[in-house]
Formats: sequence, C-alpha cells, structure tokens
Amino acid sequence: MSMHRSTSHRARCIHHSGYSTLTIIATTAITIASQAGTVINVPADQPTIQSAITAASNGDEIIVAPGNYPEMIDYSGKFITVRSSGGPAITTIDATSVPDPGIGVSVVRFVLGEGPTSILDGFTITGGSGDTNIFGGATPLGGGIAISNSGPTIRDCVITGNTARIGGGVFSDSGFPPFDNCTFDDNHTTANGNGGAVYIFRDVAPFSIMFTDCTFSNNSTPGNGAAIYLDGTLAEVRIADSTITRNIAGGSKGGAIFADAPGGLSIERSTFSINDIDRGRGGAL
Repeated sequence: MSMHRSTSHRARCIHHSGYSTLTIIATTAITIASQAGTVINVPADQPTIQSAITAASNGDEIIVAPGNYPEMIDYSGKFITVRSSGGPAITTIDATSVPDPGIGVSVVRFVLGEGPTSILDGFTITGGSGDTNIFGGATPLGGGIAISNSGPTIRDCVITGNTARIGGGVFSDSGFPPFDNCTFDDNHTTANGNGGAVYIFRDVAPFSIMFTDCTFSNNSTPGNGAAIYLDGTLAEVRIADSTITRNIAGGSKGGAIFADAPGGLSIERSTFSINDIDRGRGGAL
C-alpha cells in the first residue's frame, strides 16, 4: 500500500447584500493506493449484512441479495461498499423487530469517521426509532440513518417509516453526506421534535451537503422543517433536481425546509408543492 498527500488551494467569491468576501480554501487530499477488495455476498458468504461488515476490510464490496433483513447495521469506520443486487424495491433493511442494544435503534450508523468511499447503495431503510448514543444522552436521533463526524455516500435508497425525536429519517452531526437519487417518505419526529425527514446539525466546512434527484414526501414533525431542518450549517447545503411535496410541520416555520444556514442554501431545478404548517408562515421555507 502506498500513500500520497497533496495540498491545493482554491478561491471562492461569496456575494452578500452590499459586499463580497473572498475565501481561500486549502484542501489536503490523501490518496491511498491498494489492490482491489474482496466481494462478500449476503447471504451466500455471510448470513447477515452486519456479519459481512464485520468480516470486511477497507475496499471490500458487500453485495446483498433481494430480501428483508431484520437488523441494524454499523459501518464501524470502514471504507466499504454495501449495495443491493436488486434495488430498494426488493431489498429492505428493517429494524422494526430489532431489540435496543443500549444505544437506540438507528437502522444504519455512520459514527466512526466514515468517508465518501463508505457507500450505501440500493436499499429500503425502515423501522428505526433513533440513536441515543451520539451525544451520550437519551434523545433519539436519526431513526433511519445516524451520522456523526462522517461523510458517507448514500444513493438509490428509500428511507421510509422511521421515527425519532430529532431527524425522523436521517440525523447528521458534523457530517458531509451526499444523497443521490434517494426518497424520504413517511418519516416522522415525536413530541417536541424537528426535522421530519432530515436534520442536519452543524457540518464540516468547506464540504457541501448535497441532495441530488431526491424526493421528500409525506414527512411530518410537530416542530419545524418537516422535510429538512438545517441547524447551524456552515458549509453550503445544495438541493438540486428534487421534489419536495406533501410535508407537514406542526410548528410555525418551514413546512418543507427550516434553514438556519450561515453557509448558505442553494436550491436548483426543484419543485415544491402542497407543503404546509399548522401555525405561522412559510409552507415551503
């Protein structure tokens, strides 16, 4: 194995009302060269997805056959691909019947520094009720997917039927996950919660959080931001080519999106329709 480190700089001009700032961003890239990884098939080689992750090494690919998998999975800091062979319509990770192991029940956990080569591809994610270990407290976070200090790649997934106090479908703390072609449907937060589908708490500048070709529908919260709640995000959050529809917030702000986003929120070629709030203004934003 060989490792090469390189440093580059890029400039970005940010225009605000009445003034501009020029930001110079230094980025360090670490490239790791290694041989192609091993393919592990579930259930042919390992009976469960988690047992395959446990057996895997960085660079390996886990291919999951169609079926319903009653488990919760943790990437354990590994840079691996977990993908279904048949897509989310016929491949489900369902934590409905999973007993709480003492850290809550998020269906998928990325909490040990996973990066862009930690890939989740082609699953329905359902039945989660939230991680209670991220902040060492009892508040359930991220029923479907819990992310902390990590930037996994999540694509072609359906996140549905999950609940939590904060982030019914997904909770991310200091993360930078891209979501590509994902559907967030019928996720909910419990009493005094926010972010029915997704709650982004802080992030890692200058990395952007991106939602591309995604659909947010039928998500709800008694608080704010039924589809997406942005809480103190310092990097730009980008939403492109997406549909946000029929989301309902019980609070007074953001039937679809609530944004406390100093880093900015960019929305391109996206459709908002039939989003609502019980009180106040801002059915969409």
